[in-house]
Amino acid sequence: MSRPRALTDAVGEAREAEAAQAKATAYLNAIIASAMDAIISIDSQGRSLLFNPAAEKMYGVPARDALGQSIGRFIPKRFRAVQGNQLKHFGKTGVSTRPMRALGPVSGLRANGDEFPVEASISEAEVSGEKLFTVILRDITERRRAEEALRESEGRYRALVEASPDAVFISRDNGLVFANRAGLRLFGAARPEQVIGKSVFDLMRPEYHAITRRRLSQILELGRPALILEEKVVRLDGTVCDVELAACPLPDQGRTSIQVVMHDIGGSKLLERGILSAVEQEQKRMGRDLHDGLCQLLTATKFKITLLEHKLARKSLVEASEARALEGQLNQAIKQAYGLALGLNPVKLVARGLMSALEELAAAVESAFQLRCVCQFPKPVPVRDPAMANHLYRITQEAVQNAVKHGKARNIRIELKELGRCIALIVEDDGVGFSRKLKSKAGMGLENMEARAGMIGASLDIRPRKQGGTEVICRLRHPAEEGKR
Repeated sequence: MSRPRALTDAVGEAREAEAAQAKATAYLNAIIASAMDAIISIDSQGRSLLFNPAAEKMYGVPARDALGQSIGRFIPKRFRAVQGNQLKHFGKTGVSTRPMRALGPVSGLRANGDEFPVEASISEAEVSGEKLFTVILRDITERRRAEEALRESEGRYRALVEASPDAVFISRDNGLVFANRAGLRLFGAARPEQVIGKSVFDLMRPEYHAITRRRLSQILELGRPALILEEKVVRLDGTVCDVELAACPLPDQGRTSIQVVMHDIGGSKLLERGILSAVEQEQKRMGRDLHDGLCQLLTATKFKITLLEHKLARKSLVEASEARALEGQLNQAIKQAYGLALGLNPVKLVARGLMSALEELAAAVESAFQLRCVCQFPKPVPVRDPAMANHLYRITQEAVQNAVKHGKARNIRIELKELGRCIALIVEDDGVGFSRKLKSKAGMGLENMEARAGMIGASLDIRPRKQGGTEVICRLRHPAEEGKR
């Protein structure tokens, strides 16, 4: 190869290298100019050598006014000495890169005198024997505001939860991780550690474990609150407390926990028992008065009508047939009055048991309303607890009355049977079905049914039947099983 050609090739390669260098420099400048973060390069004396557009916007200073100026211009006075020492120390360590936030709070100073928090990192390079430092800064004012707003929100929420008269718990993986003061009082705990970490199932009666497990799974799977239910919880001293319980999902550190709110309804239950007891006593009194008063009066009147009919018949008077018709009407009135008295004071409930009382109720309903009402008992179901038998009877009575009065039923079926460890009382009818409108009409009756079910620890389910009509199902743990625990 000749020398001129070699020289030409060398010149070409040098030009290509210069072009590549120029292109790389243009890329770097474009990156620096388009960066969202402020980029400032300074020399060992702290003078600005590079001030990109983001830095201009952040500090409110054009690059031409910033270049050659001390970096201290952009640092609040009280921090200049500290951050200047940090810069000198960094230069001596030989570390090439370090986040400045690890060295303490970093603040910036705008041209208008406003201070603002920044997140910064610093790197070192040596060019032509001179040390250069490049600082990348990010204005975190909005982040700090958001963090402060979040802290305030959390503070308000915690204050609200702690001030709540209702017990509030947070459950994660079926274990309690938080309990407010009311929650500690509910379970009789003096310190949070007495309940924190406990399984929710340790604090509930065994018969509620299955339904609680289902409810917790549904909350996590569906991501929505569960219906409010009444349950029984166990205090640390072993006593049982009736509560109204609501639960909902709660976002918690990237996962989903469950927030539970419990309201102690023990006082309400005592009041309900008192009201129902008073109503029960009044119904019995009315039943006795009806039996001993009106029924006896109607019976005496019927005998007099019978005597009058005989006298009129012996005289062959046409009024005898009218007296006979009146006697028939009185017989019907007496029958209905006795049925009403029996419903108000079901004496056979004690004398012959719940099944006998239900059969008497069915017969009285058939006679009074001219419809079909039958009882079905696959096998004897003894309910020896008088209070439990009485509540089941009253629930049946109310369900039948609703079927007749609101459901316009023509056929009613009453069933009492054992289902595993439970007793099931079922009342079915072929009426118009159950709707919100009917529920509002039957209001107090339904409330009484629910209250009675709650007093004996039973569940009450009222739903429409597929083939039309309504089905009322009351389930409770068998008294024999209850006694085993």
